[in-house]
Amino acid sequence: FDIVTLAYAQELRQLPGERNALIVISDGLDNRITGGSGPSTVKFSRLERMAQEMNAIIYPVLLLSASEPGRGRFVRSAVLIGQARRQAARQMRDLAAASGGRLFPGQSIEDLEPVFPLIEAELRSVYTLGYYPENQDLDGSWRTIEISVDRPNLTVRARPGYYAR
Repeated sequence: FDIVTLAYAQELRQLPGERNALIVISDGLDNRITGGSGPSTVKFSRLERMAQEMNAIIYPVLLLSASEPGRGRFVRSAVLIGQARRQAARQMRDLAAASGGRLFPGQSIEDLEPVFPLIEAELRSVYTLGYYPENQDLDGSWRTIEISVDRPNLTVRARPGYYAR
């Protein structure tokens, strides 16, 4: 969670007018989830909120086989692995959704090659929409938005809302 925050802060925040994306290649496990030492200082709830405001689309690539029993130094049991993997997958899916991106699952590092052209194609078809809400009170509250299209076979992926600032 810390590295996603740091990558955005050091690189992409300075590029507000550009089409930005973060590709996060990870097993999705944070030490905070598995109880190991040295957890991220940024909690997931904070990262998810930051992703809603970032000028970047986040594409997590979740490597599912990265923490086999006995291989991961933070993994204590098969039960913990199953729980941690489910939580990691849910968090990475939620992180992608918060930014308007999507999750790409993979079994190993070899599964990465086909992912990059898919992300590249998505970034070529990103559109920016703007509107003026009826409620002009900039009170910092969360405002939900919904985007729909009339064309069949079209997928719309967008941030679920914005903070009124």
